[in-house]
Amino acid sequence: MAKKNEYQLIWESYEDSSMARMQGDEHNPPEYDFDDEVGDRDIKIGNVMGQQRDLDNIAIKYEGFSDRQLNAHIHVLEGLVDMGEDDRDRYFAGDLGSPF
Repeated sequence: MAKKNEYQLIWESYEDSSMARMQGDEHNPPEYDFDDEVGDRDIKIGNVMGQQRDLDNIAIKYEGFSDRQLNAHIHVLEGLVDMGEDDRDRYFAGDLGSPF
């Protein structure tokens, strides 16, 4: 029974100190603005979800492809990335030979 009381006292002490931190007093730092954190977190979550949606939209284009076809696409994509933006523009404009 004594152990339960000790745990209960520890928990109550923790709750009291947590509330004091949230409310702010002369012994604790100024009150934390939770609204800013929630906004930042919501923006970050929204960005990550948007990025995931973009990746899913790209991935769906490869539905039904064989391993051979996927590997050919990987080869082309790696070649395009290795070219850099300027050379890609030249390649698509027909001013540069195939890098594949």
